[in-house]
Amino acid sequence: MGNNNPASVTVDNNLGYLNDGLLNGEGNLIPFNYFITQSQLQDLNPNDVGARDPGWVELGRITNASALNSAGSATMVADSIKTSTGTLNLGSILSFTESAAPITSGGSRAGTWTLSLDANIVNVLKNNGLFQRNNFDQLAFVVKASDKWAVYDFDFTKLPAGMFDLTQPYSLSGTWNLNDFKNDPTKPDQGLSFLGVWARDPVLSQPTNVPEPGVLALFGAGLLGMAAARRRRQSK
Repeated sequence: MGNNNPASVTVDNNLGYLNDGLLNGEGNLIPFNYFITQSQLQDLNPNDVGARDPGWVELGRITNASALNSAGSATMVADSIKTSTGTLNLGSILSFTESAAPITSGGSRAGTWTLSLDANIVNVLKNNGLFQRNNFDQLAFVVKASDKWAVYDFDFTKLPAGMFDLTQPYSLSGTWNLNDFKNDPTKPDQGLSFLGVWARDPVLSQPTNVPEPGVLALFGAGLLGMAAARRRRQSK
């Protein structure tokens, strides 16, 4: 399957086209339809015919292993999206930070993360002719530690309608640990070496309802508790 390193696969246009980026099938490290069904494929690429595109957009990545494993905040280097007039750096409308807690006496590693959107994100995207397809319906993290990596996908379509809408600026935060990456439970955790953040932008036949602010706050606080809505793809 080629180089088994998710960090080696980068995006080009970053518009969700098939074979543009890791989650869209580039490099064959993960099937392009692993987290979606055939009916969720979209006709996005004007150079192709038919619904073939997964719709995943890479928001950015953190490749500084020292920063990822330190108590200070590691800031995501945002990706850009090609527009009809040039490029839009996603760092102008969103930010992602990660922070590691002190390593426990047993060598376990854990930490926190926060994803924040600019209050003017809707107008910025509209002015650039982007994301007229309504909203994000999935958020995914690509995590690598030592020689193992995994993709953690949070599928918001499993939630009641209207609980997640890109037309509302929001912040999401949660915690992380490396329990899935243990080679030997008696040995210390390996440090993080790569973290990528992705969102999927779907085409919806009907716009979603704007949720109440209180619902958004509860949703953001409880994001990582949605075990039933999480799917994981892990590779060695």
